[in-house]
Amino acid sequence: MASISRREVLTVGAAGALSLAVTDVSQSEETRPMANPREPRVSPFLAFFGDAEKAMNRYVGLIENSQIVSVERYGPGEVGKEGTVKIAAFTLNGQRVMCNDIPGEHNWTFTPAVSLYVENSDEEALAKYFEVLSKKGKVLMPLNEYPFSKKFAWVEDEFGVSWQLNITE
Repeated sequence: MASISRREVLTVGAAGALSLAVTDVSQSEETRPMANPREPRVSPFLAFFGDAEKAMNRYVGLIENSQIVSVERYGPGEVGKEGTVKIAAFTLNGQRVMCNDIPGEHNWTFTPAVSLYVENSDEEALAKYFEVLSKKGKVLMPLNEYPFSKKFAWVEDEFGVSWQLNITE
């Protein structure tokens, strides 16, 4: 596991809005450094309802060159269920992704309108991604040839996260 170079704290404000405070605590981050600390870093953020750790471990175990960078858990008396993920960062082949187990009840979840797009030139690897991600999930477009791609699939995994899988040449 990489050394943690940022302290990341998720807070819930008076209106129930989630905010993320990030402060530098060291200089040894293994993920891609920000070109200019004054410029924003954009990362996908996945809000789960109790499955953040399971999903994060599945994704890191599936995609090559991936790792969990940091995990902070809810403690006793905090707004989230004790022991669940308050905030976590992981990389998928170098792409930083954030996630948490969002506290409380919500009338929303993931939507296929926003998906993680994975390209790979290895058809065997793409087939493995499809198999693992579609298991207990939903196939939106089967792994097949399409007019726009030699091999493509669109799946929703068991956690509700949508993935587009595309072969590159």
